[in-house]
Amino acid sequence: MNKVSIILPVFNNKDPISEILSSINNQLYKPIEIIIIDSSLNTDIQKKIKNFNSKISILYHWVPKAYPGHARNIGVKLAKGNYVAFIDSKTIPTKNWLHDYMKEIINNNYNYKIGITEFFAKSIFQKLIYSASYGKLSFSTIPGSIFNKKFFNETGGFSNKLRSSEDQHFFKKLSFVQKKYYKRGYLKYINENDNFLYMIKKYFIYSCYTSFSNIQGFIKNTYLIIFLLVVPILFPYFKAIFPSFFLN
Repeated sequence: MNKVSIILPVFNNKDPISEILSSINNQLYKPIEIIIIDSSLNTDIQKKIKNFNSKISILYHWVPKAYPGHARNIGVKLAKGNYVAFIDSKTIPTKNWLHDYMKEIINNNYNYKIGITEFFAKSIFQKLIYSASYGKLSFSTIPGSIFNKKFFNETGGFSNKLRSSEDQHFFKKLSFVQKKYYKRGYLKYINENDNFLYMIKKYFIYSCYTSFSNIQGFIKNTYLIIFLLVVPILFPYFKAIFPSFFLN
């Protein structure tokens, strides 16, 4: 029998952990275990897990602060199943996720099936951000993806050093191009924190970390071109405002 271990990295106790665990327990195709890799600095998530009445075995493992890719790699090492499925702390799967994916994997002898996620806004501000980032389409994502464990280990796994964009780094390793879908996704991404400063800080920090990885080359080159075009236009204005700065 094909056994699936679900791996869930967590860090923020504000994430909908209980809702995610409920959705996993309600899967048509039951996993043999849920492996939770927690990097939190408090015990809030651990308490939530203890208070949750799960029909599926939960393995809780605390580690010092680990980036998502590192946490997933740890989860894979602990997994007892011959397939590993990834979920994130803000992604909630539909009840037929494992059933449909495993059916397709087994029937076609695939080594993996990449997840498809829809992004749901909780406020007008989030709607604007998501519309600018994702539009109304679903996207290929590591959350929701299922891998033959032997195949995953042969890839070398995720990068342990990337705070963000480890998914795109991994896609590049697989020669898989991230896709947009017009059909509905099998997962829903929900971020409860819609604070403006939080969102700006998150995007800024993630962009800084992404700049050190060899991905999103087209976007980075586009930004560079825009920067080079804007600088000559703004240079005379800055020189007029701060003349002493440009003196020898």
